[in-house]
Amino acid sequence: MNVVLSVIFCSLAILLIFKTLLVPLTNRLLGLKSLRIYVATNIILGLILASYAASATDWFYYTGSLTLFVVAVLAVAEGLSIVVFGDEKYKSILQFCIKRYWLIAIPSMFVLVALSLMLLSRSFIGPIPEVAGCQTIKELSISCNTLNPEDLALTPDGKFIVVSEFGGIEPLSRPKAGQLILLDVQSKIRLPVTIEFAENTWGDKSCVREQQQPMGPHGIDIVQRDDGRFQLAVVSHMPYESVEMFELSKRSDQDGWMFTWRGCVLAPTVNHLNDVSLASDGSFYVTHMAPHDFSVVEFFITTITRSDTGYVLRWDSVTGFSQVPESEGGQPNGVVFDQSNTILYVAFNLSDRLVAIDLEEGRVLRSYSLNGPDNIVLNDGSIWVTSLNHQILDTLRCQEIGACALPFSVTQLDASSFDVQRQWTFRGEPFGLPTVALPFALDSGAQQVMLGSFRSDRIAFFNLDTE
Repeated sequence: MNVVLSVIFCSLAILLIFKTLLVPLTNRLLGLKSLRIYVATNIILGLILASYAASATDWFYYTGSLTLFVVAVLAVAEGLSIVVFGDEKYKSILQFCIKRYWLIAIPSMFVLVALSLMLLSRSFIGPIPEVAGCQTIKELSISCNTLNPEDLALTPDGKFIVVSEFGGIEPLSRPKAGQLILLDVQSKIRLPVTIEFAENTWGDKSCVREQQQPMGPHGIDIVQRDDGRFQLAVVSHMPYESVEMFELSKRSDQDGWMFTWRGCVLAPTVNHLNDVSLASDGSFYVTHMAPHDFSVVEFFITTITRSDTGYVLRWDSVTGFSQVPESEGGQPNGVVFDQSNTILYVAFNLSDRLVAIDLEEGRVLRSYSLNGPDNIVLNDGSIWVTSLNHQILDTLRCQEIGACALPFSVTQLDASSFDVQRQWTFRGEPFGLPTVALPFALDSGAQQVMLGSFRSDRIAFFNLDTE
């Protein structure tokens, strides 16, 4: 809504420049014998728009809904004022405005442009709870034992969750080292990960990683290979841009998993990676979100224009990297490869859409619009994805540490149709800026969903029976 209203206001501001066009149109209105139809249109349309704007929960906390409501009320008020004071009085006011056109038009232009910019930069203007401690406030349960849990992946036995503790990327933050950890599904207790190093057999021989080198993990994925072994792929930004490969194997001495490094693949110098999805033959798909020199200004411009900044790459050990057709968009983030149907699901964070690409035919099968989607989870025929119920600049109100408790949603979509199966909206929770929603089962049989975030000192989870 914000973008649509912004475009309308900006267009009206530009239109005011053309006096030679607007004055004749105003004179036509003045020439009407009766303004009855004009009055009825204003009142009916205003009432419809006001009802629509106020239909959403907490609508008065959102600049788009609030602006639309005010405009609708003004339209109704204009119509009623004509009824009360008569056509001639209204016409005399219009004639006054025509005679002093530029005196009124120039300030109006500035107001319209200011409104346009405000709508683009701000969405949620409601209260943001101050987050202190790890207490559950409403539906979300909280565990404060992670740092920036950007992506999550369930281990093959369903007992643990691999967490990518994100260190940050430019231009929004200064990159720093992160790490991989394990969370116990039942207790949510944090477990350290010990990585052993072996020969590079799953990556590119030209890629080398030393044990003491830091890692900057981002997107992750786990798949069972054709040889029966379990492979974990990790996008890493340190010390260079790469996709790191690990073998997951059960520990013999205790309950848990061992991580063995089996190689890496260096990204082309032009690419800035985000998320990864593996195939059973060891090949993978990875999102190139934007150029390395992508600035903060370009980032915010793209949030407005929805222009393309990146695409999806495929890699295999024989041909190397190649661009996936029809995968261009505004900051591709999440990616999931459905091997059984040869379909690639891609979330475009700055284009505000989720797409399904038929890899055999090289075409987009379907698309779904939502605000700021990030990582994607494919589970039992459903797509799980988070979305932001605010604009990116709203995050400037948040503290630098802790959690940014802005509203957000979790959506479960039918993977074959993108029909909404279920959706959860969260407001006033001690958690925000979600990146991933991972469903899993407890030993009791209960179903939960764990949420990660790119800027948070916690993970969150909720039961699937939560409305």
